[in-house]
Amino acid sequence: MTAIPESPPPELHRPVSLAQLAGGGEREVVATAAECAAIAARLRIPGVAALSCRFRLTLAGDGVVAAEGRLAARVTRECVVTLEPFEAELAEAFRLRFVPADQMTESEDDVLDIDSDDE
Repeated sequence: MTAIPESPPPELHRPVSLAQLAGGGEREVVATAAECAAIAARLRIPGVAALSCRFRLTLAGDGVVAAEGRLAARVTRECVVTLEPFEAELAEAFRLRFVPADQMTESEDDVLDIDSDDE
C-alpha cells in the first residue's frame, strides 16, 4: 500500500468559525515576513515583500460561506528573457463561495460559468 503524502501546511492559516461570522464585518490578513518567504518558496519566485487581504465573509445558508475582498501584494519576479529580478505590484478583487463537501456537485458535463462565483 502506498502512503498518500501529507499536504504542506498552508502559508496563511487564519481559521474562522461559523459562529464568528454571525456578526459579519470586514477582516484583514497581513502576512508576516515568514509567511511571505514561505509563499515565495512555494511559488518559486525570488520574493514576496508584502501581502495583505481585506475581505468580508457572509453566511449564505446551509453551511455555505460567501467571501468577497481584495488581495494586494508586492513581489519580486524574474524576467524570463534576461533572468533579471524586477518588482511588481499586484492587486486583485475576488468573490468566491466555500461550500461543504457534501454539497459539491461535479460532473464532466458541467459547463464553466465565468460569471458565477468560484466554489
